[in-house]
Amino acid sequence: MKSTAALLLSLFLAVPWAGATDFLSRGHYKLAPDQSLTNELWMKAQTISMAGTAQDDLFLLTEGSTALTTNGIPSLLLTGAMQADVWAAGESILISGTVARHARLIGFNSVSVNGAVNRNLIAIGSTVAVGEKAEISGNALLAGRDVLVNGRIHGKTRIYGTQVTVSGQFDGDLTITAADITVRPGTHISGNLNYLMDKDLILDSKVVIDGKLIKITPLPADHPAPLSWKSLLPGVLWQAGLFFGALLVGMTFVSFFPGVTAISTLKLSESFWRCTLLGFVAFCLIPMAAFFLVFTLVGLPLSIILILLYLVALYIGKIIAAIYLGQILLRGRNSAPLGPILPQLLLGLLILYFGAALPFPVDILLWFAFTLVGFGGLVSAILDRRVPVMVVGSPNPGGDPPPLP
Repeated sequence: MKSTAALLLSLFLAVPWAGATDFLSRGHYKLAPDQSLTNELWMKAQTISMAGTAQDDLFLLTEGSTALTTNGIPSLLLTGAMQADVWAAGESILISGTVARHARLIGFNSVSVNGAVNRNLIAIGSTVAVGEKAEISGNALLAGRDVLVNGRIHGKTRIYGTQVTVSGQFDGDLTITAADITVRPGTHISGNLNYLMDKDLILDSKVVIDGKLIKITPLPADHPAPLSWKSLLPGVLWQAGLFFGALLVGMTFVSFFPGVTAISTLKLSESFWRCTLLGFVAFCLIPMAAFFLVFTLVGLPLSIILILLYLVALYIGKIIAAIYLGQILLRGRNSAPLGPILPQLLLGLLILYFGAALPFPVDILLWFAFTLVGFGGLVSAILDRRVPVMVVGSPNPGGDPPPLP
């Protein structure tokens, strides 16, 4: 795990965290009404309660096995004044305060909004409720099994759910996709009401729609054309071109960096899952580091260089994974990672590009697995303290010293 820690440390040092960001992990976190946060906050806790003022962005995560705490309070409760964006995920979320900008919420059980969101709202959960006191100044995207909307939404509203019940006021178009839709009396929709449901929607006479009631008709499923050599030939030629290109790149890389190749496959042989986890960590963190580097003094050039190296390493990781797979199939898992590279690379790439021709999502999953495995082995080799060299066999295997001249 030393190499993993070294990678994480190097990535975090490259990012300007010292600007104005707080990273906190607590059992329970509470911001009193008379308290204020001035920095951007990343918080993970079992419960979070914020009644004070947050002047910068909030990234909040609560983790718990139940939807509510023992006293009936949601695990993530925001009753204060959030003066920037709010990103929140937790078992149960309730916003009854104000959010000056966007709110993006994911509730594993429930999401409730009964305050003001001055820009757009995204709320996803098993149960999503927009209360009577809620006012969304921008657009709203709501998705859940049960969705209940009572407040006012000024922008366009899109709702996806199984059971959807709406009332209140919608100043823009309202689009609902659900198995069952109920529009309560007194609902006022300034735009159109578009709905997708198997049965027709019957409205009460007290429902006011300034626009039109439009039932969305699902598009008919396209019948795939019968397979023929003419339809398959372009895809086969494309995959063949990618295969030979990868083979050429792989042999060139092995020729110039034989030591890195040997150590990468050795690392995969010694600790396969550790390398895969390291590949996943690097796969996620390097783009984040490149993004934050844009805001530093060196800025955009260094970020572009990092992204280019990242893309090259991902491609080379595919080569490493192909060699490792070919080695297992030809020589066994516990064999030394030496021997002729070409047959191993050829067999591994054949399996990879054969998998790329499989239906979605198998092709994507196979590519992602190859990438994580090979990328992790490559990063492990780069972090290894040994100097990668080419080991050349003795020209005199018998062991006798050469004759004196």
